[in-house]
Amino acid sequence: MPPPLRRSFAGPIVLITLGTIFLLGNMGWLGWHQIGLYFARFWPLLLILWGVIKMFEYWQAQREGYRPRGIGAGGVFLVFFVIMLGSLATGLMHFGPALQDEIGMDTDFPIFFGTRYTYNQQIEQSFPAGGSLRVSLDRGDIKLRAGTDDKLHITVRKTVLAGSQSEADRIHSAMQPVVTVSGSEVAISIANYSRGSAMDLEIQAPRKAAADLMTLRGNVEVNGREGNVKAHTSRGDVTVEDVTGNAEIHLRGGWRGGAMRAQRVSGDVDVEGWVNDSNLSEIGGTVNLHGNFFGTMSLAKVGKGVRFKSSRTDLEMGRLDGDMTMEIGDMRARGVSGGLRIVTRSKDIHLEDVNGDIKVDSNHADVELTSSKPPTGTVEITNEHGHISVELPSKASFQMNARTDHGDIQSDFGELKVENQNRESKATGSVGTGGPQLRLTNSHGDINIRKTG
Repeated sequence: MPPPLRRSFAGPIVLITLGTIFLLGNMGWLGWHQIGLYFARFWPLLLILWGVIKMFEYWQAQREGYRPRGIGAGGVFLVFFVIMLGSLATGLMHFGPALQDEIGMDTDFPIFFGTRYTYNQQIEQSFPAGGSLRVSLDRGDIKLRAGTDDKLHITVRKTVLAGSQSEADRIHSAMQPVVTVSGSEVAISIANYSRGSAMDLEIQAPRKAAADLMTLRGNVEVNGREGNVKAHTSRGDVTVEDVTGNAEIHLRGGWRGGAMRAQRVSGDVDVEGWVNDSNLSEIGGTVNLHGNFFGTMSLAKVGKGVRFKSSRTDLEMGRLDGDMTMEIGDMRARGVSGGLRIVTRSKDIHLEDVNGDIKVDSNHADVELTSSKPPTGTVEITNEHGHISVELPSKASFQMNARTDHGDIQSDFGELKVENQNRESKATGSVGTGGPQLRLTNSHGDINIRKTG
């Protein structure tokens, strides 16, 4: 009979070591953040310890003349578990702050990320007459309000990511807001920024100071300005309200985008970047939108027109006395003066009471034009794989030239000559005293010409 195999002590010793470390953490003798960092750095020592024990057991078995025990399934699982857990801990140690920034995690896993500590401070600074303000943050919200005097007032709320109070105090002492005055410009920035931390600023500045605000991660809010405003965030939302001047907004939120709102701006509003929901109303100048827009876009009361350019839609319209909404598969505009031009695809278009020239180029969607007043400009609608519907007052005067392939035409106006054939249908003629030209061209879809009501 072969001698029985002796039990290996490598696994139990490694487990006892891990259990002792976690016991010290539960009893508060070691901080969890400290334990996590030590494990992330020195976890290969557990494999070295396991290997030394196995080597000693093999040497002892050879000396005493019994068969040494192999690794076994339990040993393989233990090695695999330590390697996987250790590699994860090392990755979190090196990339944890960046990962935390990406997913917006706070204190759910303080073992590797640390705990957040908060500090508050106040800063008061003289502001040059007729000066401008520039703010640049790595991470943090910016709120700009109109001040009640000619000084700069800053309320700082600092959030520090650290493993202990002493470490947080050290980071807090080093990471400070810096106010620099260069001529008529006042600049605010952060010195010694610590990864994963944040610095929120609430600023009161003279109302007439122009502002250029930028944060790489955070929200920007501006209220009560009598000067031009620039707002830039790479991950966050932008709000601009009650501004006498122009507003320039840049968002760089990737495919998730960031929401933006602009209300009561007397000048032009330019929005560029990756934008989620957007809301603009009571704009005195022109609204220029360029980039990738997701979610819902809402516009109302724009004094000098709207220009919108994205990968799917090219839109230009005159003064918007009513409102416009746009989503991924639908666009509605009501109360437009000065005409409208749109080129898009896979987006249903609904236009109501649009004065001036109208030009629509669409496909794989329906186009609907409704007007309570006779047309005042040329209407040209081109569509494919969708229906066209035009609804006009019964006493309107216009000239019609409608044509569709693989579709039918129906008309409530008896003056029009309608010919529905197998492959091509036409509707031509003049209604009333003539007037603006209406040219409707469709393919693989019907055309309906209706009287309002």
